[in-house]
Amino acid sequence: NSVHPCCDPVTCKPKRGKHCASGPCCENCYIVGVGTVCNPARGDWNDDNCTGVSSDCPPNPWNGKPSDN
Repeated sequence: NSVHPCCDPVTCKPKRGKHCASGPCCENCYIVGVGTVCNPARGDWNDDNCTGVSSDCPPNPWNGKPSDN
């Protein structure tokens, strides 16, 4: 078994001083900055951007423009 560098193996929570263990908005045990793109724009949807408070990537907002279909 390998030990995850961000997680306490006993509590299954981030180690002291670490903020996260995984997720698209987590890098090297820390939550990335607000506005970091975690899922690029596609079709009628804008970029998904990290919030700076969670390791999860929030849903992609619609850009409000009509589709070219």
